[in-house]
Amino acid sequence: MSSGSVVTNRAAIQFPSSCPQCGRDATTTYDVAAHRDIELFVLSYYRFIVFPVPVCRACKRGRVVAEIASVTVGVASILGGGFVVFSLLLNEWRLAAAILAAAVVALGLYVRFRADSDVTWQVLGLRIRWMPGDDMPLAISIRHSAYLRAWLAVNPDARQAADARPAGSG
Repeated sequence: MSSGSVVTNRAAIQFPSSCPQCGRDATTTYDVAAHRDIELFVLSYYRFIVFPVPVCRACKRGRVVAEIASVTVGVASILGGGFVVFSLLLNEWRLAAAILAAAVVALGLYVRFRADSDVTWQVLGLRIRWMPGDDMPLAISIRHSAYLRAWLAVNPDARQAADARPAGSG
């Protein structure tokens, strides 16, 4: 089980008819989004490209359950952490409150900007990044080598990335 990355443009992308996680025949699809964004302090602008990726029903169900769990745990941790921060402030433990507040803010930023992509990587073994460029280039990380070979077979214009970074680095 080795991962790899490929680079292609949006117009040429296709997915094999097997599940990227388990390799079984795909019976449904799951929408995986790549986005390009502009983040300002109080304003965000996103452009999305959504790709229906063929998956088996069991892996789709696992992805939906993981998404619900991720959002629930993230929101509960943020709310609970905020409550504890205010409790610490009321007891005048300012340093502990500041450290915990920084952790809560970091968790909130992670849940907002990165958690969905990481859950997709963990559950489906796939990550799609929309790279800068005129022809909408995509960098696609694929965890399982058999699916990577199948993906390259149905996308002959794609090329394997020479600088394949680890899946969590971008």
